[in-house]
This record gives sequence, structure tokens and C-alpha cells, in this order.
Amino acid sequence: MLRTLRNRRFALLFAGQTISEMGNSFTLLAASLLILHRTGSPPYLFIIVTNIPAVLFGLIAGTLVDRWDRRRILIVSDLLRGLLIATVPTLTQTSLGWIYAIGFSSELIGRFFTPSLQSILPDIVGDDELAPANGLLAASEYASRTLGYALAGLAVEYLPIAWVFYGDAASFFLSALSIIPIAVPSLTAGRAVAQGLRGIAQDLVEGLVYVRRHALMLDIVELSLGYTLGIGAFNGFLAAFNQRTLSGNDASYGALEAASTLGLALGGLIFARVTGRWLSSMIVGSLFGAGAAIAWTALSPAAAVALPAQAVGGAANTILVLAFQLIIQREVPRDLRGRLFAVLSLAGRLGLVIGPAAAGLPDLICGHGSVACDRPFVGAGGLWIILLAVTAGLMPAVRLAGLGKPAEPQQEATMR
Repeated sequence: MLRTLRNRRFALLFAGQTISEMGNSFTLLAASLLILHRTGSPPYLFIIVTNIPAVLFGLIAGTLVDRWDRRRILIVSDLLRGLLIATVPTLTQTSLGWIYAIGFSSELIGRFFTPSLQSILPDIVGDDELAPANGLLAASEYASRTLGYALAGLAVEYLPIAWVFYGDAASFFLSALSIIPIAVPSLTAGRAVAQGLRGIAQDLVEGLVYVRRHALMLDIVELSLGYTLGIGAFNGFLAAFNQRTLSGNDASYGALEAASTLGLALGGLIFARVTGRWLSSMIVGSLFGAGAAIAWTALSPAAAVALPAQAVGGAANTILVLAFQLIIQREVPRDLRGRLFAVLSLAGRLGLVIGPAAAGLPDLICGHGSVACDRPFVGAGGLWIILLAVTAGLMPAVRLAGLGKPAEPQQEATMR
């Protein structure tokens, strides 16, 4: 890991993202509190609005990422988001609706930033440093997020809320400054790029066809969707499960979420120490670990007993996400990475949007307020993900992942 951090280009990127992720926490907390204080209602609409860009525009953004200068996308995205967030204190004085418009716009710009960052990483570090680089960025993201929430809470308590938004805006500007000195090869050198909407549509279809014809890519997209459906249902029900089945309170729910976040950060550090040759084992093992953690929670007599399970589940989640990310970085042609990351992200977002809807099933089946279905529901979620682990272990392409044998295009793709 230290060798990776001694890479000047990665060190600059790492520093910028650490600051930026901390700033993101400022805005998420401040926006939620602003909506709560103004309306008296939870900020559920804000969460929905900020998830729409990923579902509606993620594929198009990924396609354009493969056509434009990714370094420039990173810089411009940070500058634009910084400017947007800086306007929140002024604009929301006239109408609270601006917080939704700015949240939507910021997330839309983020749909260009994220696949650009993931795609550009192999151009910054060598192949043997990809696993540590991905792990360090993930660990930094979750650790910065945790610290950012704590600092934002203190700032809101003792300072005008406007300063919290200004702090996030400043973090975006600092992130952009960290990226400016990073030199990467031109993406379009020697590559013909068709112009116009027809050319963009052709590129989009090319990315989808690539997923369909390459068994490993199709497998990880399917596994991502299946996994996030289960995790979405579990996360959507956890607050109710903590209160009525584990006899917990708001403090214990916060502790469960904190344990999960700690696990997310630890998962990044664990991944940073691997060579990346055991991706198959990491995919199967992390799925099994996540499923077992949910099953453990289902059997827990109290919230305190479920805390270690949340940490294990968080670590497993990070390792699985990074394993999928490393596969795309290593095995997908450079000019296709943006589209592949967009497809993978879309599958995950769909699961996280659809999955929570299942959280209403226990009350629907057993009656509102009844706890009779609570443990079976959570246990079924754990079993679902464990079955995904078994399925992953049986996939030939997944078994070869990380062994230096990229999956060949799937000849029988039309039969699947």
C-alpha cells in the first residue's frame, strides 16, 4: 500500500478524493436537516430525487465518458458541483425547491465523474497496484464519510448551516486542483469516434453488446443486481427490525449503521492488501460473508449482538464491489470502461431502488406491527445472498476471474 501511495499521480488523486468525500457528507447531512427543519418531514423525497439521475442517465453518461477526455471530465465535474453547492444557502432562502434541483443536478454531474474516476485509475497506476489503489480509495471514502458526518453535525450545531455547504463547495474545488497536475494518455488517440446522436447510440449499443457477449461481464452484472436486491430489502427493513424485534432504539440503530460503515472502510483496507489474483474467491467469499452476516442478524436476540454482523457485512460489501470494479479495469478495453461501469452501476442502483419495496412484505403477510414475519424475512434475505454465492461459484467465467485468463466472448450468448 505504501508503494502505491508513493505514486505521485495516485497520491494527488487520493488526497483530492479524501477531501471531496468528506465534503459530500457535509451536504448530505445539511440538506437532510434543512428539509427536516423547514418541512417537519423526513427527507425521503430528496433521496428519491438524487437517485433518479443514476437510473435515467447513467448509461448515457458512461457512453460519453468513453468519448471525452476523462481527466477533463473529472476537473469540470468537480468545479461545476462546487459552484452548484455554493449557491444552496442563497437560493434556498427564496424557495426550498432549489435544494431538490441542485441535488438532482449535482448527482447528474456525478454520473460522469464516477465512471471517469474508475476508468482512469488503470492509466495512473500499474496493473500490480490496481487492487491496492482501489482498496485505498474505498477505505478513504468510507472513513472520510464517517468523519465528515461527525464534523458536519458539530458544524450545524455551532455554526450557520450555510457554512456547511460552503465547506463542501470548497472540497470540490480542492479536488479539482489535485487532479489538474495528473497527466494521462489521450483516450481518443488513434480511435475514430462517430459524431452526432447516431454515433452516441452506436457506442451505447456497443457497450451493451460487449456485456452480452462476454460471460464474465454478464455474470458480474447479474450478480450485482441480485445482491443489491437482497441488500436493498435488508437495509429498508433494518430500522424497523431493530426497533420491534431486537428491542433497540435510535441509539442502537445508529450503532448498527456505524458498525456497517466501519466494516465498509475495513473492507477497503483488506482489499488493498491482496494481489488481485484471487478475485473468484473474493467474489464468492464476500457474497457468502454478506449473506451469513444478514442471517446472523436475523438470529440475534438484541441489537448489540448484531453489531459484529453489520461490520462483517460492510466489509464483504466493499470487497465485492471492488472485485467487480477491478475486473472491469483489467479486462475491458480502455475505450469501453466507462460504458461497462455505467451498466454495472445501473444494475446496482436498480436493486437498491427496487429492493427496499420488499421491506413492506412482513407487515403485508403477517399484519401491520406484527413481528411474526420479521426474523423469517431477514433470514430469507441472508439465504438469498448465500445462494448467490453458490451460484457465483458455479459460474465458469467467475471461477477464472483474476487468474490471467480473460473470459472469451460468449459464443452461445443468444441462447442465454
